[in-house]
Amino acid sequence: MSGARTLDHPVSVVEAVARAHGLQTGILDNQNAIDLVDLQKSFLMRGGKRITVDLEKLFQHGDLSQNVALEPNDYLYFAPGILKEVYVLGEIRSPGPLVQTDNTTVIGAIASRGGFTDRAYKSKVLVIRGSLNAPQTFVVDTLATVDARGLDFRLQPKDIVYVSWRPFIKAEELLDLAATAFIQSTVAAWAGQNIGPFITTPFLPSL
Repeated sequence: MSGARTLDHPVSVVEAVARAHGLQTGILDNQNAIDLVDLQKSFLMRGGKRITVDLEKLFQHGDLSQNVALEPNDYLYFAPGILKEVYVLGEIRSPGPLVQTDNTTVIGAIASRGGFTDRAYKSKVLVIRGSLNAPQTFVVDTLATVDARGLDFRLQPKDIVYVSWRPFIKAEELLDLAATAFIQSTVAAWAGQNIGPFITTPFLPSL
């Protein structure tokens, strides 16, 4: 379903996905169908900003209030569901994805992506887990971890590790910044490597 789709009239999210031959599924153990799309990390982008649409509610729970109309040059991104990755973003020398294993921790992930920048606020590193629309958040004091005053935090697949440049009190203060950094990283990877999947919708006038 990757790539641009030229549409001759406005369509909804569901119709656009149907025209792109639907969401991908696979077979597990030769018998059970599994989704190959991670709807929790999928998003709709318009004009460089994420639109608040819950694709998980739409496709898994049939919530048609999320079936919004698409506009020209919208991007629908469907995150791969079977990749075991974490995303290390913010004040990191080489921000981006990292293969996740059972032993991947916050400190290890940051080190693997080049370490902190000089501006990094290390006392509170934010970990975002689950849906972009309703995430769980954890705050890790990496200074305490390095000084052996605290335990490192073990990461799960699709976690986002976000390092801020400034102090913050509540995790909610950084959620928008972290989500934006994740989306920008994803878009940059797609643009640079032509990976996706994306659906774009440049409408053409009917003839």
